[in-house]
Amino acid sequence: MQLVLKSVLTKNLYQAEQFDALYKQYWKEVEKATDAKIKEAPPEQKDKKPTNSNKPSLLSIKNWLYGKKNEELTEIATYSPNEVLTKKDFAHFTPEELQEVNKIVHLLARNLAIQASRRKQKTAKMRQLDIRNTLYRNRQYGGEILKLAYTTPKLEKFRLVLICDVSKSMDLYSRFLIQFMYAFQAAFHRIETFVFSTSLHKITAHLQRQHINQTLQKLADNVPNWSGGTQIGLSLKTFFENDYRLLDKKTTVIILSDGWDTGETTDLEESMKSIHKKARKLIWLNPLAGNPNYAPTTEGMKAAMPYIDAFASVHNIESLRNLWKIL
Repeated sequence: MQLVLKSVLTKNLYQAEQFDALYKQYWKEVEKATDAKIKEAPPEQKDKKPTNSNKPSLLSIKNWLYGKKNEELTEIATYSPNEVLTKKDFAHFTPEELQEVNKIVHLLARNLAIQASRRKQKTAKMRQLDIRNTLYRNRQYGGEILKLAYTTPKLEKFRLVLICDVSKSMDLYSRFLIQFMYAFQAAFHRIETFVFSTSLHKITAHLQRQHINQTLQKLADNVPNWSGGTQIGLSLKTFFENDYRLLDKKTTVIILSDGWDTGETTDLEESMKSIHKKARKLIWLNPLAGNPNYAPTTEGMKAAMPYIDAFASVHNIESLRNLWKIL
């Protein structure tokens, strides 16, 4: 098995020389993981600090085999400027701490912007072995496999529509909301951003400024009713009537709101149904959902829930780590 994998996976002399050590280390790591499930490690092994070693880790093997495609997802899942902040609610973050959160939100947006599709394309790099094209390329050699062909998933660029609640009930999260919108705008090339309280406003152009302080000033000058009442249904109805052309099967819609609606739930339910039907995915992020006792019992959330593809909390760094799995 080792020789078969070595002949198939290695592309040059350097990789061939590294393969044997990687192969042995891989199975050692697997054995360790299996043993850990059966019995606990001795105390001296638990406290033993890892030493610098030239032996490759299991993660390095996976990165080498898969072209390091999991690097960014790993960073999203593990990054935190301070582990103390992991479960701290964004409502209590200082502006400096929110700047650190900007990094993980930016990575989240960038991974959502470009995703692998089921369709394949040819590649010169060593990815997934293409059996059909490999056999075709070697037909002139009488059945001997001398040339390998590889494929990789095609990358599809998706459009994102971000609709954020900036009403009075969301005031505690206003600073995080701005960071969230700003980071997504910077990462996505195909994005439209809207905010609403009692009415809907498109702010895509304002978020294209390079400095966030300029953006904040522009929003303050151009968005009326910031921290006002909440009419989610009317705002979503306005969005669908005026901007339904943005919606197709390559468009993900993210609504960031606590679900408190002072308007008619009929508008909310009909608008959610229409958006869900046309969009690729409809995601609702609610900062209140981080409370263990939370239940979507408000009239607005009960009307919206049947048309939501993914419902999640977004109130601290830990919730952001879980969010990339959903998106």
